[in-house]
Amino acid sequence: MSSAAQQEKPQDSLVGQMIGSYRLLDKLGEGGMGAVYLGMHVGLLHEYAIKVLPKKQTESKDALKRFVREAQRAGELDHPNIVPVIHFGLEENKYFMVMVRVDGKSLKQVLRRFARAKRAVPLVDAVCWVRQAASGLEYAHNEGIIHRDIKPDNLLLGRDGLLRIADFGLARRVENEDLTITQTQQILGTPMYMPLEQWSAEQVDHRADIYALGATLYHLLCGEPPIVGKSAIEILRRRMDNKFDKPRKRRSEISPKLESAMLAMIERDAADRPRSMTSVLKMLDEACPEAREAAERALEGLAGEEPEASGESHRPAGVAAVPERAEPEPMPRSAKPATLEV
Repeated sequence: MSSAAQQEKPQDSLVGQMIGSYRLLDKLGEGGMGAVYLGMHVGLLHEYAIKVLPKKQTESKDALKRFVREAQRAGELDHPNIVPVIHFGLEENKYFMVMVRVDGKSLKQVLRRFARAKRAVPLVDAVCWVRQAASGLEYAHNEGIIHRDIKPDNLLLGRDGLLRIADFGLARRVENEDLTITQTQQILGTPMYMPLEQWSAEQVDHRADIYALGATLYHLLCGEPPIVGKSAIEILRRRMDNKFDKPRKRRSEISPKLESAMLAMIERDAADRPRSMTSVLKMLDEACPEAREAAERALEGLAGEEPEASGESHRPAGVAAVPERAEPEPMPRSAKPATLEV
């Protein structure tokens, strides 16, 4: 095959090739801002997640700027609930970033598993996962960084029960941020999880992340985001009307306190939402203390303990496993944070 033909091959042809010191073993997924591969450092023999910017995207100044900014922003943050970026480079005209590999699934994949099994996500699980995300965002906000694209796709749940925030491609600093990217595009974000103020090219603050996380919690507990539609324009129109079912109407086991916290997070006007992620954490802890306990166990690493020979699970009380691909029967609850099937 000629070198010209090789260059025209689709990006998944990178599997098996080297990029920097890493050999790409498999393609894990692909989105608008690049493909993610399972890679191994040939010297250390450790596996990592490697995100590669497609060649066509390198021709776009905005796309390249977002990719570089994602690496820079995530590289500035050091928190157990944020996916660390440990390296960024350019190799043979390929921009790539190396991240710690999360052995698990995104919450989007988790939601699909529960939907296929015709089961609701257990309440404590959902609040536990969102609480962990809130902890990571609290840290990011205190460091002056806003994510701006919180959604189930960007929340990764590991086998160890620890949830990590990924994809800081739209993240910006609160102060001294170059707004060129925002100014050249009408919408940055994901419509079903975006607050009303993010639909314009105006600056948004940390309360946009509070809304998006609240919409994610609503989706986990109620089966879909609070505002849905067949197009971005339809979602925007419904967002302006701000009419949706209250959480307890969709799911009666949601307590009044938890419903109150969820509704506060997804208030239409930013001024009416909680003032900070610290306030969100306090509301969630008061509404569901079991979720805080489960999150703390995951953070302590107790979730990674091997089951005993009997095969009995050690998942924390109230935290269920994610359904297998075809699981007709509910799984029992026992005592170890949610585990995932690869």
